Amino acid sequence: MALGDRLRILFGVLTFLLVGCVVYRNHELISSAPKSETHGIVKRHVKREIAEERDVARKPRVCTKFTLFEKPTLYQIGDQQSRQPSAKCPIVIPSLDPCSCRSLARGIVVECSEPQNVNELSGALSELRDYIMSETKLTGLEFKLHNSDLDQIETMSLQFLRGNVVIEGAEGSFSFAEAPLTKRDLKSVHFLSCTVDLGVTTLAAAPSVLNALEFLEATLENYRPEWLKGLRVDQLWILDSKEIKLPLAADLKGLKVYKHSKCDLQSLSEEYIPKDRSQLRRLDFSMNSLSELPGRIFEGIPNLEEVLLISNRFTSLDAAVFKPVMGFTSIQRVDVNGNFNLECTKMSWLSEVPTDIRRKLKGSCVDEYGVDVNFLDLES
Repeated sequence: MALGDRLRILFGVLTFLLVGCVVYRNHELISSAPKSETHGIVKRHVKREIAEERDVARKPRVCTKFTLFEKPTLYQIGDQQSRQPSAKCPIVIPSLDPCSCRSLARGIVVECSEPQNVNELSGALSELRDYIMSETKLTGLEFKLHNSDLDQIETMSLQFLRGNVVIEGAEGSFSFAEAPLTKRDLKSVHFLSCTVDLGVTTLAAAPSVLNALEFLEATLENYRPEWLKGLRVDQLWILDSKEIKLPLAADLKGLKVYKHSKCDLQSLSEEYIPKDRSQLRRLDFSMNSLSELPGRIFEGIPNLEEVLLISNRFTSLDAAVFKPVMGFTSIQRVDVNGNFNLECTKMSWLSEVPTDIRRKLKGSCVDEYGVDVNFLDLES
């Protein structure tokens, strides 16, 4: 037999043995695997064979540089880069000055400091209109804004810090958007150390309930009751704003917490309590200059839990005012701590109140010897 014939026979035998080993190995893998995995192995083999046949039959194509999709935008998360849209600041943003952007888990925080004019502010914010703004802080505004200038801001918290906040717009329109639905996610508004003039616009046109409205060291110019009339808000905070002695809560809807503190209030009227009292839980008039309260100020508040009158100038507590509120089943605390001129001799009615109810009144009075006496220790 010729050498060439022997080599062909040897090559055929080796090929047969190699194919047999591969088939045997695959058989062992399929036999030893669970039923679900076996199905997967067979399925992958079939798919691979079909794909290979398709590739063989397919005609070769000419490659081009055309791309169907644009290059994805990258977002900065600390020192890392991400392709997640909307919630993180983009790495490169043209024309963002005078604003800056920070990424937080809940969305981005945008801070715009002392913009020179409305065009500069609008130009910077337009770069971020498609992003989820957790907070938007506008600092040092010294020019008028039309409410339409803020349409592009979709934010959860809108804060004005320092400067003059002067808003123009159609009468009765929402103060912070000509198209109110652009503020459907707005949950809180804060005026911090600034002057506020909302013109003929109103906050009551907000498309959803606010969680909080805050005035801190703020001043109101050309105030109109229509600014807040009918506004649905959970909490109203007026803090350290000695120029705001107005009953801003009177026409609010659904108010739960009302804090009017450090504003040098010397007297209160029933108008300070909202007409809609059904959901009111907490009243806080601490750190003012109050010495008495209207007789019916706590009437009609079925769910009142706390009354805070800390650090005022009370010399006595009128039984006609405090005895009924202490008897509310919902009330948990009436706090008059820090009223250092309360005289025990003017608190005789308290000794007749049952101990379990008297515990709700927090504070002390001064007896005829100048000694502080806790209300619970007053003799019955």
